[in-house]
Amino acid sequence: MDQKISRQNLWLSVKKYFTDNIETALGIKCIFGSSFSMLDTGLDRWVAITKGRASIGMGKSVGVLNIFVCTRRDPEGDALTELLDIIIDNITDTNQEGIRSFKSIPFYDTTQSPWVRVTSIMINPDTNPEESEMMTAEDDTNFVMIAATMEFFS
Repeated sequence: MDQKISRQNLWLSVKKYFTDNIETALGIKCIFGSSFSMLDTGLDRWVAITKGRASIGMGKSVGVLNIFVCTRRDPEGDALTELLDIIIDNITDTNQEGIRSFKSIPFYDTTQSPWVRVTSIMINPDTNPEESEMMTAEDDTNFVMIAATMEFFS
């Protein structure tokens, strides 16, 4: 197995993608590896990203990513629906016919300075995120969970 293809590099590459494209570019707070309900109650919208299993080996490797799209002070879920659309646009690509497909994001070797792109991670939501059910936590956080498969070649 290529030493550049590691769980650490996978997770740091995912964190970089969400930080650069959601938090920095759009001003939407991203938290990683934490429960969404433990957040500062002053936030009205955010995304919590947690890592699941990762099977890294020769050839094709697979990992799981859980994305929680969250809002507060949003009793009817309107802000959640808007935020969900933004996140879907950032984790999928749309072809010329308007059909959504997987998103390809960079996989970096983070042991190099600066980081070096070594391959791509294909993010593929396991379910249709537009059809995900809104749930409400005990602290009145509205959320939708998107489970996604990450695939990459080593």
